[in-house]
Amino acid sequence: MAAKAGPKADDRRGRNSRAALVFFLLIATAVFASHYPLWDMPYFWDEMGQFVPAGLDLLQHGKWIPESTLPNIHPPGIPLWLAAVWSVFGYSVMATRLAMLTLASVAAFLAFLLALRLADGVRGLPGFAVLLLLLLNPLFYTQSMMAQLDMPAMLFTLLALLLFVEERIVLALLACTALVWVKETGVILPVMMGLLLYREGRHKQAWLFALPCISLLPWLAALWHATGSPFGNREFAAYNLAYPLHPARLGLALLRRVFELFVNHGYLLGALPLAVLWQRLEIFRRREWQLILWFVAVHVLAVTVTGGAVLERYLLPVLPLVLIAYAFAWSHLQGKRWRLGLPLATAILSILGFFWSAGFPQPHENDISMVRLVGLFRITASDMESRMPSARIATAWPLSDALRRPEFGYVRTPRRVLAMRDFSQQELAKAGATKPDVLIWFSRDSLGNSWLFDRFPTLARVRQEIYGWEAEDDAIGVEAATGLREVSRLSIGGESIAIFRRQ
Repeated sequence: MAAKAGPKADDRRGRNSRAALVFFLLIATAVFASHYPLWDMPYFWDEMGQFVPAGLDLLQHGKWIPESTLPNIHPPGIPLWLAAVWSVFGYSVMATRLAMLTLASVAAFLAFLLALRLADGVRGLPGFAVLLLLLLNPLFYTQSMMAQLDMPAMLFTLLALLLFVEERIVLALLACTALVWVKETGVILPVMMGLLLYREGRHKQAWLFALPCISLLPWLAALWHATGSPFGNREFAAYNLAYPLHPARLGLALLRRVFELFVNHGYLLGALPLAVLWQRLEIFRRREWQLILWFVAVHVLAVTVTGGAVLERYLLPVLPLVLIAYAFAWSHLQGKRWRLGLPLATAILSILGFFWSAGFPQPHENDISMVRLVGLFRITASDMESRMPSARIATAWPLSDALRRPEFGYVRTPRRVLAMRDFSQQELAKAGATKPDVLIWFSRDSLGNSWLFDRFPTLARVRQEIYGWEAEDDAIGVEAATGLREVSRLSIGGESIAIFRRQ
């Protein structure tokens, strides 16, 4: 009998593998097609500030610790991935975008597989709800194509959890090791897995999950030797370890985390049923959900305490896990209207999030406002290159680097740039003293573009006290401080860029 069962089992596994491959290709097609207009979009913000320069240093000079940008504690996993892709396909912005979209496709597929694996006894199709909401999440959409850490960290988090739940311990260890070499905060997951195994009495396997954490020690030692700090630079450590601990900043950061995971994009429609059903449903009392619960809580707390920038993208590793919990809660509601209506309403609200801001200050990279600002950068850079090729240009980062480094996708040859820290009165006065030919102002302070500060001036004063925020001048302030005159301005969807020239 056993001899007859073998071929049938092999056929079944073969069919499942082919079905999985076809479904992955469908997901990848959706991911790539939805980003098609942006395949050649130039780099933005931390892509230019850290990860692309680090990848180029590795590709061109074999430097694991970057020299063309400030090094920091982030491991070289993503620069290594980019350098490997560029060495095969050649360096280009499009190659970078497609390389990251490949990882995003795998991550979305793993979210679907993990939902299926955890959905034992759950009615309906929760895996498809998770996949739909993930693909419609504005943050996942933008981060899917960006050369940054958090979407790849999501990929390896999902892979490690899937393998761990399936009791493939060695492979889970390897996935955790890849995770911590993508982002240092990935050490949280192997620690949580080790603690769970130790609690279950599986002590030998538990101690194995210290290996991914230990694997980072050579990287930290190399950083310390090269820079004098295991964090790569002391300013980075101060900003991400000491600065967030101010009680007011810490409380506001935690509120932003809660808002992003449980309120924004219609997620309140999932959070409320989950809060009611969490203690009632047997499925959430299983060991895998206890691991997920503690991992989500510790991860959110860790990125709140250690993240000076309070970027929402830090939550990507736990976002699919929260969506899976929402899908399971919806599937247990009474009445088909609720089981289908709530996910559909959440999907619609997620789509609206691409075009409507959440109402409070957010970084450009959280939605397509980034695309609009990059478009303004491209137009202005092209105009400077064609009409004023020898002009001395004063502007703030990241446009200053975009104009100086052609590899970032904005210009063909380097421009002469005076880099400004921001557009505050002090920086404008410094720029004016150097008498540039052109000053390019743009709506750099994405966190200031909110009706909240106009409607409630007290919030602006509180922000100044807590974060040391300074208002950035527009046309009148620029002209008074520099003696330049505004000659053109472009605005798209709340984002603006203006050119000031000497008369």
